[in-house]
Amino acid sequence: MIPDTTDRSGQHSLRLLLRAGIERFPDDMVLSFLYNKDHIVAAVTAQMVRTPSKFVDRAFTEAIKLSKEKAAFRRELSTYILGQLGPPEFKYKDQSVPILTRLCADTSGDVRGGAIVALGHLEAGDCKDIILDALNDTDESVIESAAFSLWKLGLTSDDKKLMEAASKQCSKRTRESIEDYIDDLSRFAL
Repeated sequence: MIPDTTDRSGQHSLRLLLRAGIERFPDDMVLSFLYNKDHIVAAVTAQMVRTPSKFVDRAFTEAIKLSKEKAAFRRELSTYILGQLGPPEFKYKDQSVPILTRLCADTSGDVRGGAIVALGHLEAGDCKDIILDALNDTDESVIESAAFSLWKLGLTSDDKKLMEAASKQCSKRTRESIEDYIDDLSRFAL
């Protein structure tokens, strides 16, 4: 997954430095860094182009191209951009959802998980069945992504049961994460 916050690997400082460096480039060159072979450079660029209005239209076009790339990391970048492009109105939501839906069936777990998270970010309630199906994925990160997206959409008691059942096949860390989503929603439902 493309990290949004400080990570424990110490790469946060590197990301901040890269962002400061990339910001010095002319705007018309920034999007080209999405295709950089260094994953950190490409991920930092994806984070940068999701909100400033000067990038949103061009970033959407690039995200479509990235969604068709051979390299899984590029397709994962597309899910990140499509799921977070132009908040709070998400001007490209209607065009992004079909692309993300296609990527939910990708061969890469990272891409599937990214697409599921993006649907959650976009609050694509019409895709809830796809998100629920992801609870049966063989990749734990996809299952956790589905739990996050269901949390974003709001859980029904049936969703909660499906999440609890899915968490039983997961590692302790993933199970605890899923339980946190369930507990968080249970507190608000009182």
